[in-house]
Amino acid sequence: MRLISLVAIFFLIACNASSEAKTWRDITPMKSSRADVERILGVPKFSTESSSIHITADGQVVVKYATGPQCPGKSSDEWRVPEGTAISINLDPLKPPTLSTLKLNMDYFTEVGFGDSRKNSSHLLDEVEGLQLDIENGKVKHFVYLPSSQDDALRCPGNNHILPNYYSSLLNKEEQQQIDEFMSRLTKEPGLKGVIQAESEGRRLTQPPLMFDVVKYIESKYGKDLGRLLIKEGYRQSQRLEFYIQKDGKLIPFP
Repeated sequence: MRLISLVAIFFLIACNASSEAKTWRDITPMKSSRADVERILGVPKFSTESSSIHITADGQVVVKYATGPQCPGKSSDEWRVPEGTAISINLDPLKPPTLSTLKLNMDYFTEVGFGDSRKNSSHLLDEVEGLQLDIENGKVKHFVYLPSSQDDALRCPGNNHILPNYYSSLLNKEEQQQIDEFMSRLTKEPGLKGVIQAESEGRRLTQPPLMFDVVKYIESKYGKDLGRLLIKEGYRQSQRLEFYIQKDGKLIPFP
C-alpha cells in the first residue's frame, strides 16, 4: 500500500507539472492566499511574514508570499498582488523522481542559474508555465512553481525576471574579501587543503544555500578545479562563513 501511495504521489506531481505546471495541489502563484495555503497544507511548521514551511506527505514545501504595499520601489522581487499572496512554491520531494518519469516536453525548458558539475546538477526553467526543476544525478530534487508568463502584467517596475533574486549572489563585499584572502593562502602553498563552512540564515530557505553562492563565486574567479577545497553547508540564525586550513590531519581556523 505504501508503494502504491508513493507512486500515486509522483503521478500527481507529474500530471501537475505537465498539464498546469504553475499550480500544485490547487495552490497557484499570484492567486492563492496564505489562508488558501494553510487550508490545503495545514498549519505550517515554521512561518514568517514572507514565507511558510510545511511538512507534507509529498515532502517539505516552502511557500513565499508577497509582503508590504504593492510596488513600493524598484525591487526585482515585487509584484502587483495583495499582501499575503503566494508568489512561489518550492517542493523538496520525499522521494525525488527521475526526470524521465515525468514525461515533460524538455523543448520548453532552458538551463538557468548555477549548476554543480561535481554533483551532476542543473536548473531547468519553463518560463511560459512557471516551472523550475532542480536536477541532481538525473533526479528532480526540487520543484519550484513560479509566476508564469501570463502574470507579466502583474510585474512591478524593475521586476524583469521570472526568477526573483532566486540565483542572485547574496555574498557581501566583506564575505568576498574573506574568500579571496583564504584562496590566496591556499594558492601560496600547493599542498594545503581548505574547508569552508557556509552557514545560511534560516530565512533563506526559499533560496539555494549560501554554499551555492560560495561555489559560484570561487569557480567564476579561481576556476573549477576545487579538488583541494571542501565546501560544507548548514543553517544558523545568522549567515556566516568559517574558514579552516587542513594540515597534518587537523583543522586550523583561518585567519
